[in-house]
Amino acid sequence: MTIRKFPILPQTIAAKPETINPNANVITFVYQNTSTNNTRIESWIITSTDTSDRTINVWYNTSSTNYLLVTLNIPANSGNSTSVPAVDILANIPNLPKHSDRSRYLYLHGNDILKLSSTTSLTANKKITSFVQAAENL
Repeated sequence: MTIRKFPILPQTIAAKPETINPNANVITFVYQNTSTNNTRIESWIITSTDTSDRTINVWYNTSSTNYLLVTLNIPANSGNSTSVPAVDILANIPNLPKHSDRSRYLYLHGNDILKLSSTTSLTANKKITSFVQAAENL
């Protein structure tokens, strides 16, 4: 029998970038589990081209209700400069389960949605981008 050195993953891998609305307090859709099965969010990072720090709210939507998970500071030029890394959203949400490598993950049920909002308007012509990687159809 041949032994394989790579994992066999029975789920679909999804990657979704999304730019959040530049206006204050407008909640922006980031990722939706369109399956009736569960999805595991493996990675969720935020980058910013804004020249000012911004505060964002991270929302979990289920059954048409938004639940605030965490409020985070996004430093100016996060992920847009070699001196300021992108922000790892999952690492900043307390009490999430962890893989053996200590990285956090988040489960979504069928049709649940992740959303973001900025507490203040962004600087003109600047943007905050969210990038989600997920394992769908668990």
